[in-house]
Amino acid sequence: MDIVLIISLIIFVYLFYVSGKFLLQDQGCKSANVFKCKEEDSNHLKGTFLDENETCDSAMNKMRSVLKVNDKTGIWKICYFTAFIVALLSIICTNSTKNNNHNHYFYILIFISTFLVLYVIKNFENFHKYKPNSDNGDKIIDFINKNCINKFKNSTPVQN
Repeated sequence: MDIVLIISLIIFVYLFYVSGKFLLQDQGCKSANVFKCKEEDSNHLKGTFLDENETCDSAMNKMRSVLKVNDKTGIWKICYFTAFIVALLSIICTNSTKNNNHNHYFYILIFISTFLVLYVIKNFENFHKYKPNSDNGDKIIDFINKNCINKFKNSTPVQN
């Protein structure tokens, strides 16, 4: 085997391990056992639960955090993980056939192209689908703070 191939395989497998580990951590897993994951510890839910002594300001900040759910997780992890699986499946499928005329650059090309396509699609989706919702949500929260909550803070209490 070529030394470049061995080094690249080690790097690809290591990055696969790291991306899988980070994906599990994003989902609230402390170990590789997905059945022991706590969703309330996940990156997208951490810090968004209301406490008993919550103030309006902290509740609004938590609402902003809920709106920014897609900013909290890294897209590269799921794209890398998926591209690695696709490349691995293509290696398995092409090696199981009798005419395997592909060299290792073919599989690297499959990996890179899959990763890039997924990464572009996910970023496009985040920018055009979730970012406008998040921006609109921020405007709504600002409106509620300015026109609803501050009105009640500044108004005099009603006498019975």
